[in-house]
Amino acid sequence: MAVYLSLLQQLLFPTLLIFLFAGSIFAILIGAGMILRGEATFRLFGPMNRWVSTRKALRPVEIPRNLNIGSKWGQRLLGITFFLGAAISTVALLRSYEVAAVAAMFKGSLPPVLLELTAQATKWLLLAGNTLAMVVGVMLMFLPDAFAKLAAGTNQWYSARRYDKDMDAMHLTFDNWVRASPRAAGWIIIVLAAFVVLTLGGMIFGQK
Repeated sequence: MAVYLSLLQQLLFPTLLIFLFAGSIFAILIGAGMILRGEATFRLFGPMNRWVSTRKALRPVEIPRNLNIGSKWGQRLLGITFFLGAAISTVALLRSYEVAAVAAMFKGSLPPVLLELTAQATKWLLLAGNTLAMVVGVMLMFLPDAFAKLAAGTNQWYSARRYDKDMDAMHLTFDNWVRASPRAAGWIIIVLAAFVVLTLGGMIFGQK
């Protein structure tokens, strides 16, 4: 695990620095363009300035889809599947899940006490989930009507589209300010981007 983390750090971190460095240089060019040729710069980026509504893209996800099991034999078959799958998983957890081994896999990422507590809590959480799945399986096999009544009380559909209307509205206050004051916005971009370039440049070229 330590070898993989070290390799990831050696590859990902320098790549991220170079990406941010190049992006900052590009931002300086954009700022200069806004100062010298504001309208031409706005026309250049005009085709990319498009609003994409997430409500249209996520509409199929918001459609309720009911899974009708059908006959009682279908419910019993599903109950058997639940019960056997959870029982096999429970046996595997009790026989193969070792808290010390799991904690050793993530050694160094957290304090030892916290690692052991997390591994222990994960084991008991999985066991509790398997127990609940076995109870559901038994109810589907022998008490399908009681399970249907229990499920009916909890089977409620909550649409996120009711709460994201304001998030999907266009707010162009900043865009309008930039278009009204291109030179001021250009200087702000240049100053901020130049600070990033100097900082990252020292980190990148200082390592060589």
